[in-house]
Amino acid sequence: MLARRSTFEFVLRERTEARAGVRTVRGARVVGLITAPDDPCRVIGVHTADGRTWTADLVVDASGRRTDLSD
Repeated sequence: MLARRSTFEFVLRERTEARAGVRTVRGARVVGLITAPDDPCRVIGVHTADGRTWTADLVVDASGRRTDLSD
């Protein structure tokens, strides 16, 4: 399959947001991760720069190859 990345991301976002129970948060700057008490490698939420805390079944780091996640 050949497609522009922007087209692929648009279709993926559109299909994902059409599912019940899915919430997408855009433009939030993550400043910390929340990990499971019994498994520090399992991320269960994030802290954002505006002081919010978001918990989730799935957290996606979509910041690309320059992500700070490994830090």
